[in-house]
Amino acid sequence: MIFDLLLQAGLILLGVFMFLAMHNIPQKFLSKLRYRNRTDLQAKRHFVLGAQLIAQARSPSNSRSTATSLANKLKTKPTKPSLSTPKTPLLTS
Repeated sequence: MIFDLLLQAGLILLGVFMFLAMHNIPQKFLSKLRYRNRTDLQAKRHFVLGAQLIAQARSPSNSRSTATSLANKLKTKPTKPSLSTPKTPLLTS
């Protein structure tokens, strides 16, 4: 009798976990937990993109006009995500 109840409980739990796994519910929940602090993520992305543009502008294989256009592109990028992080104080000039 007890064995039958444990077997039924196990099969029900297995069915529930299979349903959750098929509908990607654990991945969706974990991604919400992972990206709770979006400002930090945006600031990191902003700095990575800026570093990539600087590296492209400094590359010796680029001509001077390409380097100038990349530098101008870097100047026109908005700096709002880098200033919105709570870890960096806002500088007023």
